[in-house]
Amino acid sequence: MTETDQWPRDELRAALAADLPGLETIRLLIAHPDWVHRRVDALEYRDDTTFRRRQSVHFTVPAAAPQIRVGESDARLIPLTTLRKETLVNFDCRDESGTALPVLTRRQQGLLVVRGMLGWAEAIVGGSLDADVAGEIQARLTAGERTLQAARAAFDDGGGQREALLADDIFALVLERLTDQFLLTTLVRDRPGTQRIVKFSYEELGELAPEVWPRAPLAALGWIPRRAASVAEGLGTAES
Repeated sequence: MTETDQWPRDELRAALAADLPGLETIRLLIAHPDWVHRRVDALEYRDDTTFRRRQSVHFTVPAAAPQIRVGESDARLIPLTTLRKETLVNFDCRDESGTALPVLTRRQQGLLVVRGMLGWAEAIVGGSLDADVAGEIQARLTAGERTLQAARAAFDDGGGQREALLADDIFALVLERLTDQFLLTTLVRDRPGTQRIVKFSYEELGELAPEVWPRAPLAALGWIPRRAASVAEGLGTAES
């Protein structure tokens, strides 16, 4: 992913780990229909199973977008979408004029969502989280696959504060999504009310969709095109 080299990394890390930016960014993610006008998700196939996914997001910078200050620069955090937790090959993110835009690295967005989800959880339970509960939430958001799955099982099967968190449908839904996906977040310097279009793309390996009779033998012989299967990444944050 693109590094945010415009800002000193230590200062940016401290700004992202503060109490409010993470919680405010997650609130923006939930409220996407209020400020995102249109999404377009397109695939450009390179061969049978390799394609470049292109997405664009047309939005108005919301007043609720968290503002951070690092050094002499101010920026607002904009959560574009959530994507599967995997390496993005040849990732590119640009605005409507073709200018490259910075996005948070996986580690940086991890700081942001961990602080946001922990702050939200503390508000739900009305106090500090137990250390094991906080550790399970953090592991779900940032750990590798094996640790992630163990933390998910422990959190879903445990009691105590976990029961109150799981009873909150919106919290449980967002936590589940961010367990499997990461939050793609860019930074803009525009005032609230400014309309922007952000376009990002990356390469992905798909797989051929299973063919049934009577298509199967015709596709095997190459007489008709094979169909490829791919996850529609934008559906989780789209209105339709």
